[in-house]
Parts: sequence; C-alpha cells; structure tokens
Amino acid sequence: MEYSQKRRYSRFASLAGYWGLLGYFCASPFLYPIADTNPLVIIAVKVLPLLAFAPGLIKENRRTLAWLCFVLLIYFIFTVAMWQPQSWATMVLIVSLFISSMMHIRWHNRALNGPPPKRQKK
Repeated sequence: MEYSQKRRYSRFASLAGYWGLLGYFCASPFLYPIADTNPLVIIAVKVLPLLAFAPGLIKENRRTLAWLCFVLLIYFIFTVAMWQPQSWATMVLIVSLFISSMMHIRWHNRALNGPPPKRQKK
C-alpha cells in the first residue's frame, strides 16, 4: 500500500475519532450524570479545548495534529487517574485518535518526501 493511500485512511480515522470523541464528550454528561452539576458546564470543560483544533484538522495541518496529540495525552492522564467503569469508551476513543493522528502525520510526510534513506551497514 502506498503512503498516499495510507494517508487517506489515517485522515479518515483521525477525523472520525475526533468527531466521535467530541460527540461522546457531549453525550456523556447525560448518559452518566453527576449529582448537582450542570451538564453544560461539563461539556464546555471537556469540549472547548478540543474545538480549537477543528479548523486545523479540516485543513489537514500536520502541526495542528501534533498539538492535538499533546492535548490528548492530558485527556488520557485524567481518564486513567479518574477511572470509572464507563471510562473504557473514552480510553478507546482517545487512544485511537492519538494513534491515527500520529500515523497520519508520518504517512503524510512520507507521501510528500518519499521514504527515508536506507542506512548503510558498516
């Protein structure tokens, strides 16, 4: 499979994971309500930092994808630190978005620049 085809698949996976994670973060306060807490506040805290990356993702900016991966690490840490039985869906979405974004960056660079040169054995 060529790098341009891998890049297209990973871009689709990144966008699907991104919008899936946003959708899950919007639905989770209603699926698993916290007592005496406004669900809109929870949605704002979870979703607003991720919405800042939407324009760059749509334009396929690799630097935006890299910064999204850094922010996803923070979400990953919070999910692990506050583990609950329903956290597995969040974990799957975060990890799949992270992996697909990193592979998209790699395959996009390879599609533009070609494969890296082979090292010579001494």
